[in-house]
Amino acid sequence: MDLRIIKTDGRYRRYRADIEKLAVQDPDPESPAGARLELLAKLVEDYEKNKFAFSKPDPVDALTALLNRQPVAAHRVKRKRSGGGTPR
Repeated sequence: MDLRIIKTDGRYRRYRADIEKLAVQDPDPESPAGARLELLAKLVEDYEKNKFAFSKPDPVDALTALLNRQPVAAHRVKRKRSGGGTPR
């Protein structure tokens, strides 16, 4: 098992291809193929977490963007905050 930490897109693609081949075989988790599949999956998961990391948006910015896309919702929020409007 000459597996290494993924540092390149080429290695990432090779490991993904290996995972697909092994997953189809559905190896026993205690077998060498099962252990290899588990390790490949962990290496790919770690690489994807780092490579494709998304930062969480600021809650105020997220709400502002949402309200800007849906002006009706923004109008309802403003009316409720000001105490106006009819109760439901």
